[in-house]
Amino acid sequence: MVSVIRGVKVFRNPIFDVMKGIGIILMLIGHIPPGKMLFRVIYSFHMPLFFMIAGVFAKYDVSQKDRMAKDAKRLLLPVLVTMAFVILLSPFGYVDDGDFSNVIAQMLSVAWLGDAVGTKWGLVTIDALCFLMALFWARCFFRWIGKLCNRSGRFQDELVLVSCIGISVLAIVLHGFLPVVPFGILKGMSAMQFYA
Repeated sequence: MVSVIRGVKVFRNPIFDVMKGIGIILMLIGHIPPGKMLFRVIYSFHMPLFFMIAGVFAKYDVSQKDRMAKDAKRLLLPVLVTMAFVILLSPFGYVDDGDFSNVIAQMLSVAWLGDAVGTKWGLVTIDALCFLMALFWARCFFRWIGKLCNRSGRFQDELVLVSCIGISVLAIVLHGFLPVVPFGILKGMSAMQFYA
């Protein structure tokens, strides 16, 4: 399949579109409690699949400033708009029989991008926000590592891959010791092994 973007012919491989579609369908099935076994199978690979597909198109030899601006527009803007919307609606969802004590805690949890917020209906997660933030950080860290490894010569790709795996392992270990780190930074670092 050939697309024309800004006057340049771009060859598009439909296999990646099919893989993303399968991942989206599995994500939807995974968010409907289908049973513990199916849930575990789906969650064992569907998020890494999205990071791997995104990583196929990753480049670390591009301008960090330009890419961060594009990533901020594509990834951070939806996060910020959604966070503002949820925070503005927090008083309506978290007030229980006139008790407003929970409202501030819930607003801060959403702004912090914690794992889940408690409501009178149970725990609510905003997984899409965490995914977008993790993808933003994984891309940033990947490009920074690529710039650092730029002088390594012919083993640059291998050095970037090993560095990303090392940072992912470090982030997974730190996640067990640190309290929730804001804005999905550790999640982005732990996803780098799949992105690379």
